[in-house]
Amino acid sequence: MSIPNPREHVEYLRTRELSWEPRADNDGASGWQVRPLSRDPVGGAESVLVSAGPFWVRRIPVRFNETVEMLVLEGDLRVGERRMESGGYLRVPKGASLEPMTSDNGFVAFLTGDGPLDMNAAGPDDAPSSCVFIDTPQIPWEPVPAFAGRPLEQTVGGMSFKVLRGGGPDEPYTYLVKSGPGWADPREESHATWEELFLLSGDYLMGDFGRIVAGDYIFRPRDVLHGPQATVTGAVFLARGERRIDFTFRPLPWA
Repeated sequence: MSIPNPREHVEYLRTRELSWEPRADNDGASGWQVRPLSRDPVGGAESVLVSAGPFWVRRIPVRFNETVEMLVLEGDLRVGERRMESGGYLRVPKGASLEPMTSDNGFVAFLTGDGPLDMNAAGPDDAPSSCVFIDTPQIPWEPVPAFAGRPLEQTVGGMSFKVLRGGGPDEPYTYLVKSGPGWADPREESHATWEELFLLSGDYLMGDFGRIVAGDYIFRPRDVLHGPQATVTGAVFLARGERRIDFTFRPLPWA
C-alpha cells in the first residue's frame, strides 16, 4: 500500500528549538503538548513530538482513524498493563482501540500517523485492541539486507537495523538504522519513495545539507537527492517510508 504524502521537504529541523503547543482531542483537553514536525495538507498524515507531565492520565479507551506509531524517547508511559520506557515502540492499527494510558514521571515521544492524530473515544463497535508493542533495546541489531538499486556488494559495511514495521515490498516500513563510528558513503542517492528520519543518537553529516545531532528531523519527498553521508561517533535513526525503500546512486567526484 502506498500512502499519499505530499508533505513539504523538511531538512534538518532542530526540534529542540521548537516551542511546545497544547494539543486538544475530540473529547477536550488531552494534557498533551506537541512540537509539530511535518504534515500532509491533503490526507492529514502528520508527525509530532508529544510530551505530558508527571501523573498524566487518559482514563478512557481511545481509537485513531488511521494507523499510529509511537517511540518513547524519555520518561515512561503505561498503556493498560504495558509499561513503556525509553525505546518502547507502540503501533496502533487502523480501527483498533487503545487502552487507558498513564505516566508516572511524564514522557516525551515521537508520534506519527497515516492520518490526523486526533484521539476519539473508543466505542463498543471498535475493534478490540491489537496493538503492537516492541521493547526495541531488547531486540538484536540485524545486518542490513539488499534493496532495489543497492545490492549487498554496493552496501557500505558498518550498518545494521531493527524492523519495527513492514516486510512486504508495498508495505509501509519503520526501521531503526545504525551506522557505526567512522561510517561514510561518498555517493549521492535518492529514492522513489518519501522518507522520514529522526536522529535518536550520535552525529551525522550529509553533503550540502550539513551536520545534525540527536533530536533533528528530516522529511524528504520522493526523488530528493542527498549525500554524501558520514558520521564521526556513529548514529541511530528512526526511519520511515511508504513502501520498501529503493536506491538510485550518483557519483560525486568532489566527495
